[in-house]
This record gives sequence, structure tokens and C-alpha cells, in this order.
Amino acid sequence: MALDIVVIGAGMGGLSAAAHLLSQGHRVRVFESTAAVGGKAGRRVIDGFRFDTGPTLLTMADVVRRAFRAVGGDLDRDVGLSPIHPETRYFFSSKDGRPARVDVVQDPDETARNIEAVFAGEGAAYKKFIEHAATIWRYASEPYLEVPFTGYSAFTLRVLKRGLGAVKLGKNLGTLEGLAREYFRSPQLRMFVERFATYVGGDPSLTSAAYANIAHVECTMGAMHPRGGMAAIARSLAARIEGKGATIRCGAKVQEVLVERERVWGVRVEGEPEPIRCDAVVVNVDPQTAAESFLARCAKELELSALRKRERSVSCYALLLGVEGPVSPLAHHTLYFPRDYSREFSDIYRRRVAPTDPTIYVNVPSLTEAGVAPEGCHSLYVLVNAPATGDEPERWSEGSPEVARVDEAIVHRLSELLPDVASRIRVRSRVTPLDIAALGSVGGAIYGEAPHGTTAPFRRPKQRVDALRGLYLVGGSAHPGGGVAMVTLGGEHASTLIREDASSLAR
Repeated sequence: MALDIVVIGAGMGGLSAAAHLLSQGHRVRVFESTAAVGGKAGRRVIDGFRFDTGPTLLTMADVVRRAFRAVGGDLDRDVGLSPIHPETRYFFSSKDGRPARVDVVQDPDETARNIEAVFAGEGAAYKKFIEHAATIWRYASEPYLEVPFTGYSAFTLRVLKRGLGAVKLGKNLGTLEGLAREYFRSPQLRMFVERFATYVGGDPSLTSAAYANIAHVECTMGAMHPRGGMAAIARSLAARIEGKGATIRCGAKVQEVLVERERVWGVRVEGEPEPIRCDAVVVNVDPQTAAESFLARCAKELELSALRKRERSVSCYALLLGVEGPVSPLAHHTLYFPRDYSREFSDIYRRRVAPTDPTIYVNVPSLTEAGVAPEGCHSLYVLVNAPATGDEPERWSEGSPEVARVDEAIVHRLSELLPDVASRIRVRSRVTPLDIAALGSVGGAIYGEAPHGTTAPFRRPKQRVDALRGLYLVGGSAHPGGGVAMVTLGGEHASTLIREDASSLAR
């Protein structure tokens, strides 16, 4: 049964939904308000230096492969993926000023040896921790991700099928901070565990230990680098979608989703004289943003008042640096922790300022892919966590005290690994919470609601809006969550729900 479906937003969630819906035989039109597809997976090129401006890490590549296959593509052929070794290089601040270094690789035994060489007695602890992370994945994450989330009861039944061990695990989950203390004696390696809270935008002292599953995914299933960066995935998938007959219009702003008798029947697009009729709408925009704009008449059905009360996840601030000369000891992915990691989250969530002594994440794709930077140079994406206050333009404007302070803090931290880096910077640009907010994320909150508390995953807006027939939500603020793999899976799940609902959607 072929339906007419409109997708609002051409981020990876919307593109994935479009691809899978096309494979079901539906007619699909995609409207993107900005000038390019990809959403947060953006690209910036300055004087021959190329930068990703959003996500830089690809895990669970098979999820993205399925989206490509749905429209006759092949991710490995169309884009190309390179394995990354090490997965991540970690540096830990020390009193003597010489940061301790640990490489995390896909082989747990090798990583354990790397840890043991620096932190005696902790190698075995790492192996026990990563085994526990794998158990969380089997008992909790797979039931959460394997099908669209339609309610807690259905999820619980899927968990129960895993046996009593799964039930016991669920009852005993604490926080990531608590889990870190359970497995590691050294404060440095506790930071390694706690950092996985930032993958979902949270404070490790408040974020469920369930998110240790990310350690299993990244550290044992492997990370990949797409040729051309993350933006290349979105652009290549969009080309495949158009090749299958769908239309994708960039610079096309949806003014209103049209609803009658509690069901969607069309959209009004800026510049179009008549409404565009459809049987269903997939919204790849933060639900609060949607409810305050093109779905304003449906604010009650989208529970806007509750969305406005939610605590926002972190945002980010990144310097894009074109650097001349070598960048050793950096790896493709590098993390450098401060001495007081807890202060970082106190700054973000309680003081509402960017950290004074931040953890820096550095992505150097030019170490893996040729042509990312001019000969003899490297492109560095240097990120720090920041509070979601991107709705304060004066705070993040060029020349503001906050921008100057954060820039200085980032370069100072980077220079502890690359002592002469400041003199070798040839290109400088930045991504602020204001840039993230401009993409539709409320206040620049990358992941929507902060993942604090044991029920956080279940508080995300469900993909099927039960109160409005024909309306579905995808993207990092909806189920199953943020990150390239998760939002791509969310698009696939939305297509599954539409297939289940097809008979009630057809006119």
C-alpha cells in the first residue's frame, strides 16, 4: 500500500526514514530548511582545511549500511570506511606536568596491557568492566534498540525474555560515577568510564550506569572513519534517495503541519501556493522546536509544557584549527582529561558556564585520510562540553568575554600536548552553542533532554505521536537517542511504525 509521506528535516534521522520508506514503496518528499542535508553532520572548508562541524565518530556502522541498502546503495562503496587504530588515545593530567597516556583499541587484551603499563593492577579491572558493559548491552540495550519503543511495558517484556539475570541487572543499576568506582581504584580510569555520560549529554554523577553500553560498542565493536567525513554519509545517502525517485528540497521551510480531526493531512511550505497533501509526516526536528513553530497548533498533543520543563543536555563549543606541521602525539581521536573532572559538570549544570579547566576532545581526520588538509598540515576539531545556553546570542558572539575565555582555555589545554601549537595555527573557526541552536536544538542542547535518572531513556518522546494519527518523530531528541547510529536507527524504526500503521493512514 503506497502512501504519500513528507519528511521534515534532512538530518540522518530524516534521511534514514526516507530511505526505508522508499524501500517499502511509498512516495516520499523531504523538506530541509537549511542549505544542505545532514543536520548536525555538517562540513566547513577553509583555505583547503576540511572540518566536520558535528559528529566525528561512527560506530554501529551496520545500521547506516542498512539505510544505504534500502535505496540500492552500499556505504562501503559509495563513501568508504577506514578502521581507526587506536579507537581513542587518552591523556590524563598528572602532578609532574607529563600527561599519562593510554591507547584504547578494539582488542580488550591489548587495551588491558596498555592500561597495566601505566596503572599497575588496573588492566584486569578494565577487562572485568568491559565484560560488564557487554552484559548491559545484551540485557538492556538490545531490548531497547531492537524494535521501536512504544511503551515501558513492551520493553519490560523484551527484557524478561533475557532471563532473571536481566531483571537483576536492571534493578541494581546505579550511576556511571558509581560504576567507575566499583571497577577502578585510580581516579584517572574512573574518568574513562564517566566520560560515556557525555555521549548522551549528561553528568556522570546523575547518568545511569546503563550507558556503560557505549563502552562496549566503541571499545570492542570498533569505530570507523568515513571518507569525506560525516557529511559525506548524509550527502551520499541523499543522492541515493533522489535516485530512487524521492524529492529533497533544501532551503524549503515548512510553515505548518496541517491537522484535521486529530490526524495529519498535509503541510504548508513557504513559497508554495497550495498545501501539499500527504498521509503521514516524519519530523526530524527537536520536538519542542517543532511544537513552538510548524506544529504550534498541536502543542498540547506534543506535551509542549512538559518539554519546556525538561533539563537540557550539554551543548558543545569547538575550535576548528588548521595547523601547520606534525601533531604527534595526537591520534585520530584523542581525549585529554583535567585533574578535577567533577568540576567540569559543576560548571556546566550548576554554574551554567563553560568549564574553566575543560576536558578536550581532539579529532584529527587528516591522520587517517589524505586531502583533509594542505600538504604538511592537519585539520583539528577541538571540542569542549558547554552548557546549553545557545539562545543567548550576546554570550557567544564574536569578541564576547565568554568566547575569548573558552578559546584561550582550549588552546592552553591543547598546548600541554602540543607545546608550540599556538604559533602554528593557520586557520581558526569555531562552533558554538548558538550554531547548534540554529539547527533547531533548543538552546543548543545536542541530545534534547539531559539523561539524568534511571528512567531517562524512557522519557524521550516516542516516535509515534499517539494523539495525532500520521505524525512520527525522529532525531537525537526522540527515541532511541543521539549520535549518528542512533538517529539512523530511529529513522528505520519510524518506517517500521508506518508500515504497521499503513492501513489506518491510507485515505
